[in-house]
Amino acid sequence: MVKVKVAGIQYGSVAFDLKGSLDKVADLTAKAAADGAQFVVFPEAFISGYPRHLGFQIGSRSEADRIWYAKYVKVCSLCSFALE
Repeated sequence: MVKVKVAGIQYGSVAFDLKGSLDKVADLTAKAAADGAQFVVFPEAFISGYPRHLGFQIGSRSEADRIWYAKYVKVCSLCSFALE
């Protein structure tokens, strides 16, 4: 059986900054590899930078949360093109 050292990354992305988030992925991956990791796992929405504090309950978002969500949707529409 082959052993593989896995690193689970528990950091947040750089909000609304695709390049900053990708730079952070590169930095954290390099650090994990330097510690011997052969496989690195990031949180599900790390690249898109989904604001984890936002809920999905209808009518529960404040005006500030609506602004966050609008920024998120705008950034995500750009992410798919930037990653191609």
